Amino acid sequence: MDMTMTSVTFIEGEEISSTSRSVVDYENERAVIISTVMGMETRMVMADGQVKMTAMGMSLPMPPGAESEFDSIFDQPSTNYLVDSAERITFDGPVNYGDMLVGDQVTYVGDAGVYGTPDSPEIHYVFAADGALLGLHIPADEGEMLLVYDEPLQSGIITHDSKMYMLQNGEWTLFQQMTIESMEYNVELDESLFE
Repeated sequence: MDMTMTSVTFIEGEEISSTSRSVVDYENERAVIISTVMGMETRMVMADGQVKMTAMGMSLPMPPGAESEFDSIFDQPSTNYLVDSAERITFDGPVNYGDMLVGDQVTYVGDAGVYGTPDSPEIHYVFAADGALLGLHIPADEGEMLLVYDEPLQSGIITHDSKMYMLQNGEWTLFQQMTIESMEYNVELDESLFE
């Protein structure tokens, strides 16, 4: 898999752009994550069971917790469904989060981690009338958050363009915009990526 994603984070009137490219060689259990923020490139490579990090061409010690990026990267897709890990799932009916996310809500309580969002034991999934997923409301410790997909999701793969909003002073404020630039599978990999 070779996926490139860009994001723009909005903090105190500033826009911080970043690009992340993740390349996973499942067959040989190698992976690389290349991140570029404000022109500085950082590369984390996992090969031969070892993780190393470089920035601007120099080797660096791994920051605490950084290796966790690779913890489950080679796991085979689980045959477990989200509902298998649920403690409770309830249908809540129509909701409207500041006209940013409007639809029918289902509350999921259990192991509800969603990549790129704060850990929360509870997530509210909001659906359109035809069953497409419109987005999520996450009542996390860091504050309430909305993840709104640019296009309603008809499949179970949650890797689509989206916007993230934080509730600040009673208003939903755009915090981050994420765009999938490319996603390819079964492509020939450049060996130099893993050096």
